[in-house]
Amino acid sequence: MTKFEIVKAEWLKAFSELNAQTWFQRLASGDVQLKHYKAYLRETYFHAGRNPQIQAISTGTIPNEKRKLVNKIFQHAMSEIGHDLLALNDLKALGHDISKIPNERPLPSTMSLVAFPLYLIHYVNPVGYLGYLFHLEVMPTTSGMQYVEILKKMGVPESAVTFIEEHAKVDEYHIQNIAHYLEELVTTKEELDLVIYAAKATCHLHGRMLIDAFERVDGLPDLYTF
Repeated sequence: MTKFEIVKAEWLKAFSELNAQTWFQRLASGDVQLKHYKAYLRETYFHAGRNPQIQAISTGTIPNEKRKLVNKIFQHAMSEIGHDLLALNDLKALGHDISKIPNERPLPSTMSLVAFPLYLIHYVNPVGYLGYLFHLEVMPTTSGMQYVEILKKMGVPESAVTFIEEHAKVDEYHIQNIAHYLEELVTTKEELDLVIYAAKATCHLHGRMLIDAFERVDGLPDLYTF
């Protein structure tokens, strides 16, 4: 098995556990409302906006003999710039007032998801970042179009699913990049184990962000405004 296949096999276990949870069962059956999708888009705006910068930071310790990868990773990061605005524009297409959102704060679980790869890069081992990136690129191609169809059945127009649709399609190419990064940068079993841990942990953190967003608009008390 390739390193990509090994990581994916382990990640799928975490993804299956996530999909077995109540909110994801509801999502798969279409038992959600427009307010839940709006809450997802809001948190996704905050999360996606930082990803290109984090990816650039991850290149800081690439060894000299692997320097050719820096250009590929930076090109990959540049292709992600502006994806946060897709989520924001999807909200706008749903008639939501987006004028105040850029000056608001994300949910704590969203902040945790953003902070996780920075912790890996600065305090553990930068190669662990590949696990975080693995989840973000593989998850949309695994279930993205399924969610698009569910949303359309709910009456969400094509103009308001651009974030999910873009990632469901474009990330097929990015998956090839992930496989290449893994082969070039993961050199020990310990590093591979860290990537697997990070991929599964990111799946959990991403799921927690979505659940918190859904529960928040269902009226659970918190200190934040939407």
